[in-house]
Amino acid sequence: IELNQLDKAAEQFRQSISNDPYFPGSYLGLAEVYRLQQQQDKLDKLYHSALERLPESAELYYSYALYQVRKQQYTPALASFKKAYQLMPDNSQYLYAYLLSMDGTGQSRQALNTLKMLFSRFKGNQQLLELGLYLAQKNQDRQSYNWFMQNR
Repeated sequence: IELNQLDKAAEQFRQSISNDPYFPGSYLGLAEVYRLQQQQDKLDKLYHSALERLPESAELYYSYALYQVRKQQYTPALASFKKAYQLMPDNSQYLYAYLLSMDGTGQSRQALNTLKMLFSRFKGNQQLLELGLYLAQKNQDRQSYNWFMQNR
């Protein structure tokens, strides 16, 4: 992508935000442009203003969490993944990312227990099943491993 194309895209997203500051897609688009342009300061400010304006946007929290992971800010990312999942509890991808983030911050036992509590809502989800089996093995929890095998 050429630099002037990114500049044009950024201007279009800024105009879209100006026209409708409550549409999260415009912020997500502008965030992607800033990421591609490696404009970290603008990206930080954008996420903070977007989340202040749209505190109920699971999509923004999820995107912000991914950004935090890229910056190796794992503990803040965990909080953002958790918020995204809380705002959209039927989204299995948000749950998966939240649980992986828990595991990555040394909370693998808690991640395993959380997944066991919520698994029935996502029965048949292969990604969550594999995560449950992984967490059970990591925690050397044969009972949980068998539980996931029986409840898949």
